[in-house]
Order: sequence, then structure tokens, then C-alpha cells
Amino acid sequence: MNAINFSQADDPLVQLLTGREFEKLVTVAQLSERGAFVIARYSTPASRTALVEALRRRVAPLPIYEHTLTTRQPDVKAYLEQLPPAQKQQRAVVCLYDIESAGPQAIRLLDQRRDQLAAYPHTLILWIQPQLWGKLALEAPNIFSGHSGVFDLRLPGGHFTRAAETTPTWSYSSLAEWQQLVDQYETLLAEYEASPHDDPRARFDLHYRLARLYQDRSDFALARPHYHQAYALLELEADPAEQAEMLYRIGQMYYYDGDQNNALEILAQALGLFRQVGDRLGEANVLQAIGDVQNFRDERDAALASYEQALGLFRQVGDRLGEANVLAGMGFLKLDQGDGEEGVHLLQAALDLHTQVGSRVGQSNICWQLGMRFAQAGRLAEAEPLMDQAVTLSNQFAPGHPVTVYRESVLAQVQAQLNSSASP
Repeated sequence: MNAINFSQADDPLVQLLTGREFEKLVTVAQLSERGAFVIARYSTPASRTALVEALRRRVAPLPIYEHTLTTRQPDVKAYLEQLPPAQKQQRAVVCLYDIESAGPQAIRLLDQRRDQLAAYPHTLILWIQPQLWGKLALEAPNIFSGHSGVFDLRLPGGHFTRAAETTPTWSYSSLAEWQQLVDQYETLLAEYEASPHDDPRARFDLHYRLARLYQDRSDFALARPHYHQAYALLELEADPAEQAEMLYRIGQMYYYDGDQNNALEILAQALGLFRQVGDRLGEANVLQAIGDVQNFRDERDAALASYEQALGLFRQVGDRLGEANVLAGMGFLKLDQGDGEEGVHLLQAALDLHTQVGSRVGQSNICWQLGMRFAQAGRLAEAEPLMDQAVTLSNQFAPGHPVTVYRESVLAQVQAQLNSSASP
């Protein structure tokens, strides 16, 4: 995985190109067997183009072919059959575009030919816009239930706005740079609010950016009103999928801020909306978040039930990173219940999955949390190598970030105690 600063993931395009969903898509494209079929949800043609070009670089020398479905050429199998023999017989990634504009026949043919398409040595990626999601579930059950993964590559704000185009990305390497970004976004927001020509999407984007920036510094009192303003603007569009995503993020914010009651209430709303639109990946993410809150409240039976539901959904949609995160949560829960053998087994399974998908963040978090448990129990010799590994990984993807700096300071204290106890 490419080196990444935590705050870089808050920029819409950078978030996509360096985020876990894109990394999972790369992994599937590189490693999937013949006949794999995946679904990628995107926001705009521009973002889709950027994603495909980045994917092309990541999977090279594996070729990527692109095909636009139309009312005149709605049949994916017919397109594959007309490929030159060498291309038809070699492994490749095939990106399929614009099924929304190709008429109902395109969806029917795709569904009817699922087994035939599985015989080709290609990984097929169907790029769809959010409004097609529910229709695909109803009209293409073979595709919908038999896919190899669904990847949510939508921009957080739906599309690029003036704010996204005229200001730098959200990365920063110092508090001064962070403050500069906040000042820029606050100024732009004031300009939009004073303008006689209202642009709700631009205001949504700026409120969302500011919320994430404040949350990145754990300033939840300032993040909270921006999250709620962003959600209020989304309600004007009556898009339940985007509302669900925003409620999920707001619920997580309350969880991080220690307000567990509000977190559970808001996450429950997000869960209902994700179920309403048939988004199993969103449902899985929310169930995992609910499990985290329940676990924090020592409601361990309820937490385990939420984790198990999330685990089943992550496995259904082929989200191995989500599966790894849930297994880690279950592993630490089992340790808390005194079931060390099962806890270690689950944590090892989670680490293995994080390693397979290249998630250094996941590996680092598990090593750190387990090391901290050993340290708090006075088992410093067992804690130190785990904490050291976590810091090494953190410095690979987030050097200088406050979390990394904090971990370095705690590790130094543990090492100092070990050295002190070893001295004659």
C-alpha cells in the first residue's frame, strides 16, 4: 500500500485513490481467478476515469480493456467474443461502463449470461452510479448475489465542487498547515452563505471537510455542528444512500467523543437507511460500529451478536478488510471475556487478512492494542515488540501524525522501564 498521511484520506479524490476500498479493488483485480465479477460504485465520470487510470498503473502488466454499453450493444458476452483471440484467452480486467444508459435489456442480458461470463479469463468490473444499486438488486439477482465484491468508490460530497477545485487537498504536516486549511474552508463557506446564488452541494462539501478536519484533531465540539449542517443539506436531496453514509459518520464521531447513547441512536438510523436501499456493505459497516459501541459499554453479548451479523455481511460482499476488522473486534472481546485461546485465534485470523490485503493500518492497530493490554498488565517484555512493530508500521503510512507521535512516546516509556528493570 502506498504511504499515506491519515489526513490525506479526507480529500475526496485522494480518499478514493489511497483508501481501503480502492486497495481492495486492486487486490481483487490482481489476484482473482477467471470469471470474477465485481461492482464498483462511483460518483462522476471524472472520478471514474481517475480511478481506472490509477487501477491500470497498479495492476500492470495485466491489461485493462474498457467497454461502454449502449442500447445498440448491450451484450457483454458479444463484446468479449469479438475480442482478438489472444486478448480473449489471456487474463485481463474489463471495465464496463454506462449500463444505466443501455436500457433494461443490458441488465437482463448481464444477469442471464452470468454463468457464461464466468468462463472467460477476465475480471469484469461493472461501474455503476448510486441510483442503479437498488434496480440491480431487483432485476439482476444472479449478478447481485454472485459477485466477487462490491466497492464503494463514491466521492463523499457526490461530485467535485468549487471548493474542491480551488483549494488544496486536505493533507497537512503541521498544526499551522491544518489551521490554514480550516481558515480557507471557513472563508469559502462564508462566501457561499453570503452569495445570492445558493449552492447547497458546495456548502455540504465544505461543512463535511471542516467536520473531518476538526475531528482529525479530536475537536469534536467544533466538528459536531459541521456534521449536522452537512446532514441537513443532504436531507434536501432526499437521497437515502448518502444520508445513511453521513449518519454513519456522525454516529462514529459521537462514539469517538464518548457519547455512546447518541452514537447508538444515530447508528440505528443509519442502519435502517442502509437496509432500505439494500446496501449490504453499508449495513455491515454500521453493525460493526454498533458492536464497537456495545463493547465499550460492556454489553458484550449484544456486541458479539452485532459483530457476527457484520461478519456474515462482509463475507457475503467479499470485503476482506471489513472481515478482518470485525474479527479483530471479536478477538479483543473474547480476550476481555477471559477466552484467551479463542481471542488469540481470532486476532491471528484478522492479522492474516490484513496482511493479505496489504493493510498496514490494520496490522498496526492490532499490534498496538494487544501490546497495550500486555503493558497495562505489567507484561512489558511481551508488550514491547508488539508496540515497536505498531510504531514501525505507523511511521510507514503516517509519519509525524499525532497518533504516531503518541505511540512513539508510549513505546519510549515502556522501553525505558524495561531498561531500568534490567539494570543491576
